[in-house]
Amino acid sequence: MIYKIEKFDKIKHKKLLKNYLEDLEKDFEYIPFIFSVEFIEILSQFKDFFVIIKNNEIINLGYKNNLRNNVGFLFEMPKEEYPFLKTARTVASLWIPKQKKVSCEKIIEFEEIIINGEKTLDLKNFSKLRKKVNKIKRDYPRLDIEIFDKKNISEKEIKLFYDEWEKITKSRKSPYMNLYYNYIKYMYENLGKLKGIVIRDNNKIIGVSFFSFSPLEKQAIGFSCNGFHTFKGLNEFLAYERYKLLWEKYKIKFVNVGPCGPGEVIEFKEKFDAFEEGFKIAIIKGANLENEYFWYNDALDPDDFNQGQYG
Repeated sequence: MIYKIEKFDKIKHKKLLKNYLEDLEKDFEYIPFIFSVEFIEILSQFKDFFVIIKNNEIINLGYKNNLRNNVGFLFEMPKEEYPFLKTARTVASLWIPKQKKVSCEKIIEFEEIIINGEKTLDLKNFSKLRKKVNKIKRDYPRLDIEIFDKKNISEKEIKLFYDEWEKITKSRKSPYMNLYYNYIKYMYENLGKLKGIVIRDNNKIIGVSFFSFSPLEKQAIGFSCNGFHTFKGLNEFLAYERYKLLWEKYKIKFVNVGPCGPGEVIEFKEKFDAFEEGFKIAIIKGANLENEYFWYNDALDPDDFNQGQYG
């Protein structure tokens, strides 16, 4: 049976997507690169996602950036020579090590940080984290930890938190603000669900952390961990409480917290039980355009996807 290419629809393709991701996950205890049904649904709010279906199964998942004429595949290389790839300026695939041999112009290696949350809970082995957790509890005795439930926390309240967080952290210019606001849109406007925790001081939200589970619930994917840095040690405390919740309530110990830069793994290793795990970007077409933009970030950047055409 010939394959068909369809624009991703979170209702129509949800079951097929879950089956596809479960099949990818089954051979691994944890997988580098963020993936979950929820994350794909969030990205599809501002990316032109497509699925390629054969025999009623997804065989490839990807997106088209029409502004850059770039096509990106997630998790696997393209299984066929799809017609729309011929006119694309660049084609890249973020893939996990399931396919051993790939044909491409260039391979770029990346690492992501995986946290072993179960071990992190033993604070006597992490002196820096122990000191920060104990200090913030002493300095702010009215801190209240709350499991996130959008029925009890309004969209306005979460958005106000991120508006203020962005102002406080303006000098650092977080590249992920678009994602944070799209988490809110996903939950409150598009009826999506994310898990998370909220920390309040005197009833005001001062920290938020969102996460989801992989399809087989082998690991968690940390979407955010944002706290007002005016509360010293809050981000570490927020992360610690997230790992505590994941292990004690769900028995999930591995948490993917995203890509790492130089020295970050060592820093995370000292604070938490962290290690790096590699994944690869295969540049199938357009490797000479490397200096124009970065394929990894392209997956997270918003673009005008309303003109997408496949075939």
